[in-house]
Amino acid sequence: MERYFRDEFIGYNLTASQRELVTQLEEFLINDSEHVFILKGYAATGKELILKGLENYLRKIERGMSLATPTNKTAFWLEQSVDSHVSTIHSMIYEYMETKDAEDGQPREASKFIYKLRGNLDSMDHVYVIGESGLLNDEISDCKYLCYGTGKLLEDLMNFIDPNATGCRRKVIFIGDDTQMAPATSALSALRPSYFKAMYGDAFPVRIFQLTDVVDKQLKNLILKNAVHIRHAIEKDRHNRLVFERNTSTMIELDKSQFLRTYLKAYQAVEDNKPIIVASMNQTAKLYNAQIREQLFPSKTSVQPGDWIMFTKNVWIGEYRGFNGEFAKVLSVKGSENKYINFAGRSRELRFRYVDIEITNRYGEKERLSCKLFENLLDASGSVLPDDEWLEPLINTLYYPVVYAQYGYAITVHKAQGGVWKTVFFDTEFYQNIKTKAGFKWLYTGLSLAKNRLYFTNWTDMGSKLLETMSSLSNTSSSNTKNGIWSQGSSMGINAKATLSSIAIPEIEGSTAYLEYVKEVSEELSIVLNQLNIQIVKINNMYFRIRYTFKRGNSYASLDALYKQKQIITSVENHRNQGDDENLANEIKNVMDRLIE
Repeated sequence: MERYFRDEFIGYNLTASQRELVTQLEEFLINDSEHVFILKGYAATGKELILKGLENYLRKIERGMSLATPTNKTAFWLEQSVDSHVSTIHSMIYEYMETKDAEDGQPREASKFIYKLRGNLDSMDHVYVIGESGLLNDEISDCKYLCYGTGKLLEDLMNFIDPNATGCRRKVIFIGDDTQMAPATSALSALRPSYFKAMYGDAFPVRIFQLTDVVDKQLKNLILKNAVHIRHAIEKDRHNRLVFERNTSTMIELDKSQFLRTYLKAYQAVEDNKPIIVASMNQTAKLYNAQIREQLFPSKTSVQPGDWIMFTKNVWIGEYRGFNGEFAKVLSVKGSENKYINFAGRSRELRFRYVDIEITNRYGEKERLSCKLFENLLDASGSVLPDDEWLEPLINTLYYPVVYAQYGYAITVHKAQGGVWKTVFFDTEFYQNIKTKAGFKWLYTGLSLAKNRLYFTNWTDMGSKLLETMSSLSNTSSSNTKNGIWSQGSSMGINAKATLSSIAIPEIEGSTAYLEYVKEVSEELSIVLNQLNIQIVKINNMYFRIRYTFKRGNSYASLDALYKQKQIITSVENHRNQGDDENLANEIKNVMDRLIE
């Protein structure tokens, strides 16, 4: 009996874009002239369901499939949510070739391990699925100690698949979320049709699909719902308005005094699946780690039994390969060794600790390992500072193997990217301007780390001051608002925003430019003016100017809100139509001035 990919979803209520994706993947899999499919799937769009269906389908038709990701860390996390083994792209396509010893008289250079592109023994109809593809770029990788192929991972992957080979029907499906941050070493992911056409010619077909429809039931999770809000803002190039929806179970706001206290309680409540703090900068993570350790191990500055660490470099510990981003628990500290290194007029003290650690392997089993920990880095960022880069080859030559790690209670969003935790504590203070595309992508990535619960701090809702300062307006407004929206304090900015969809405003006349923005501003204004029994009776969208006509009883007023291309209100003017009530106009202007950003 002939099997179809679409049959894997019988009984599922797919979204329109999921149904279209199933159709396109089915066509792609049987079209021998196509080899590359780029699937972009946002948070809450249900790409995981499609991936599981693809696994089941290929297994049933006995067509080979390999699932891989760009890093060990992302391979580990993805394997937790799928039924198949997940490898790294490196382990899938490279094999060890030789060791190149350091040259005499060049102590800065350590030995290099050379890996070449392996021969592809997979069938000619094999399917390769590359998860977390947004982290994949094609910049030449650092070749200090480990040298892989040409150094360009995506190019080597495509050469391994070899779509131009005679009789090749192999497929590669790249799955990623381009709303997340680009790789830390690059401003741009390599997953663009233009890249493949540059490699294989303009006629090379690249199928690309954007999974956009949100799965309704996933929006019951406020973390995902807020991530969708951020994604919509990025799509509209609107980085100056964002209001988080909160509750007391999933998306929980904490002040600074509560943040660490709540984290410590959550950390100590579980043996496995420890919560994580994520922040913008290494310095912030370092401070959190120090504060947490002071509570867990008062007056103890060195590593202690019970400490939680994260590897910051791949390392072999006996027969076990630890990977960058893997977490471990320190079971015992058995001794220490201090060494002094002098080189080119510089001197450093190196502190090593002999410890036993516990890791959870990819099969969910706990293993006890003995290793030598480079303690200098534990309370730093886990990496040698630029001024001390000369140390690394000497350490690796003289003291190999050494575990590079940092304390794992708090890390940066960049280091956490690709992972998933049941509980995340998110410090949303961004090291640059948060009201940018980069800032919103960073926020989106941070939210995407949490599966069940997200605590956040250092957050201020973005938008006009209108909703943010309603409590102060209550002091100057008329008495009929005493029991209304303003009397409930500044937190009403959230509740008011949540009810915008129920606000009726007149049809917007004039230009259709920036229509969504004009509608949003008008709804926000309407919800406040309704408390003063003032109605918006006419809206005219002009060239970067919104002209409003207002009514209360038999009195009218007309005012203009001027805005820029960046969709921010810059000023409010009284239009002064004949017969307008000047007192009403002034009252409304006092409200509208809070739209100015």
